[in-house]
Amino acid sequence: MNLKLKIAIAAALASPAQAFAVPPADADQQVVAEQQAVSEEQAATEEPVSVQYATDREALPTLIVEGNATRPGTFGTVPDSTGLKDTASLLKRVPGANVNRNGPLTGIAQYRGMYGNRVNVQIENSNFKEVGPNSMDPPLSHIPAPLTESLQVFRGIAPVSSGIETIGGSIIAKSRKGNFYGNGFKLTDGVETNGLITGGYSSVDDGWYTAGLASIATENHKLYASGVHQEGRDYFYKGDKKVRPTQYDRDLWNVGYGYQR
Repeated sequence: MNLKLKIAIAAALASPAQAFAVPPADADQQVVAEQQAVSEEQAATEEPVSVQYATDREALPTLIVEGNATRPGTFGTVPDSTGLKDTASLLKRVPGANVNRNGPLTGIAQYRGMYGNRVNVQIENSNFKEVGPNSMDPPLSHIPAPLTESLQVFRGIAPVSSGIETIGGSIIAKSRKGNFYGNGFKLTDGVETNGLITGGYSSVDDGWYTAGLASIATENHKLYASGVHQEGRDYFYKGDKKVRPTQYDRDLWNVGYGYQR
């Protein structure tokens, strides 16, 4: 009896182990195959995603940036209003500079307390010195304000290249002459035209002015012409009182040709 009981207990203990037996390797392969089949079926039903790449290169337009390079230690100003009569009036915008007025069109440049011949003035890379009595023809009076392109002032010690007698500073003025085609950039052949027409009126002296500029240029050649007429009577104060003599009348005409390589 003892031997039969032991055999029955051993059989009963062996049956649960068979229920939790590890499935054979063939079953795992079958599950993996079914999952792959489902994935392929889903991929066949989905719409394909197409990716397109741009093969043509778009030609960007040429961008031209205009500006003036200034030397460190300089201060430049550009007339934002052509209502000024005298180019020297622009110095009032420069720190440390001012104008000694000697008439409506003859402003004497002053910089840090010095004026007259102690302040060097260059116009179109040429040095100008006053020669008339009582400074009747200061350098900046040779370039009217409506035709002034820029006014540059060297702050501190001026370089030797700016001229001689620069103990009171150095000022460089440039006039409007139009631009070459492309303005220094290598572009295809073409023609560029520039123009300017301006005018103004002042009631204090019943004065008026008109100015004009026209230019036509290629990349290498430029032809320009400009002119100014300024006229005014003695200016009034306190109604009908006049300051004599403060009338003025000036005409200026320029015709020029430029070449660059």
